[in-house]
Amino acid sequence: MDRITLALVTVGLIVLDHTALAQRNLVYMPPEQSKSDDMRPEESKCRHTEGNLVEVYDPEKHTAFGKLRNAGWLDGTTAFTDSSGPFPTADLNKLSFSSAVTLTTAHGQLKGKGLVIFDVMTGIGTSVTEFDGSTNTGIFAGATGVLFVNTFRSDTVAKGPYYSAIYARICFARANEPAER
Repeated sequence: MDRITLALVTVGLIVLDHTALAQRNLVYMPPEQSKSDDMRPEESKCRHTEGNLVEVYDPEKHTAFGKLRNAGWLDGTTAFTDSSGPFPTADLNKLSFSSAVTLTTAHGQLKGKGLVIFDVMTGIGTSVTEFDGSTNTGIFAGATGVLFVNTFRSDTVAKGPYYSAIYARICFARANEPAER
């Protein structure tokens, strides 16, 4: 596949992805734009939070285990388990792969599927996870949402620790959503 075709396919997938997310109310909205009183009625139970994540990769379990902090009601532990082999990208130093994600908090558990882009030279990367309402527990039962993870530093590429900033938007199915930060 030549570069022009690859670029067009990539742009098409990005546009389609954003369109699909918009239809499911999962589009990233900066905190200043996602206030509850500015939302449509079906989004009124959506909450956002930001925080910090530090992870270490366990190669035997193919899982990055982490602690999420400074995210208020979403503080807890994470497990990002590789669920596919790596796929090459246009940049030979970067790979993409999918992961099964579990976020465990004092309020319940969120589970979802993630897409990761990882730079094998620097250990820096990004991921987006969509949570499946049918597998969540506690106050998250029935909730949908999205988690963005942006890894900005890695002490070692192979195992970490990896330091990331996160942004999450969770839309609750029940009236027992968490209090604001």
